[in-house]
Amino acid sequence: NSPIRVWGQPYHSAPGGLLVAPDVAVSPNNVLVQAPVLPYPGPPPGNTENYPYARIVCEVGLHQSTQDWEFKCQNWLQEPYVRYVFGVKIHEKRNSRNPNGQYHRSMTARLWRQGAPAPGYTQWDFGTLAKHSHIPTGCNAMGLPEFQIQIPTNEIFWDPPIVAGVPNVLGYVALAPPAFAPNINIDLYCIQQEILTAQNNG
Repeated sequence: NSPIRVWGQPYHSAPGGLLVAPDVAVSPNNVLVQAPVLPYPGPPPGNTENYPYARIVCEVGLHQSTQDWEFKCQNWLQEPYVRYVFGVKIHEKRNSRNPNGQYHRSMTARLWRQGAPAPGYTQWDFGTLAKHSHIPTGCNAMGLPEFQIQIPTNEIFWDPPIVAGVPNVLGYVALAPPAFAPNINIDLYCIQQEILTAQNNG
């Protein structure tokens, strides 16, 4: 069993009794954290299949408005067990093309961190052209430092002790299994290229 589970659209309970499904959810294996207590909200909470609640959520906005995408991403942070939300907003195709014959496109990435000071996120403009502009973003190769996103691996295993039915986070620091690298790295150029390849360039 892998210590980390990556799910495609698993249902999670949310505040207010709704069921919501992120595009991608990353959670720890059951054996490495306290077992979920059903029904939601625990603690600790679980998804609808009684696996640990997602610690990292990914939301991709394509046809929805930027406002709706932002709301969906921020709404996940109501659950403290969600440590990071990685959001990608894919804006409309442009009329012009790049040298590979693909339509130019603006793309925005945000990384929200639980408890971060306002605005609560870091943002990257990583499409071929900057949003509301015809200026290239500079995201044109793998490995460019300014287009790398790093998420601490230990946050996937965030599992504070439960004291009197409440997570005790005072002085708590999550620990990852020793074999893991300290960070998960996301190269935004790779995501950009996947989007450009998948879009209709006919």
